[in-house]
Amino acid sequence: MLDLIRKKQKTTVVQVVFWVIIATFIGTIFLVWGKGNEQTREFTVAAEVNGTEISFDGSS
Repeated sequence: MLDLIRKKQKTTVVQVVFWVIIATFIGTIFLVWGKGNEQTREFTVAAEVNGTEISFDGSS
């Protein structure tokens, strides 16, 4: 199978198939991995010390 692809790698059909595969992987990276989880909530508290919440900007 790979030997056949190597022999035919200069044909337009094989090049188009490879570009479609590459575009699919890149699309997956940006659309799925970059989207994040819809169930995640926005965190505004960096820490809680003795019941006092400390935000990311340093204000209490």
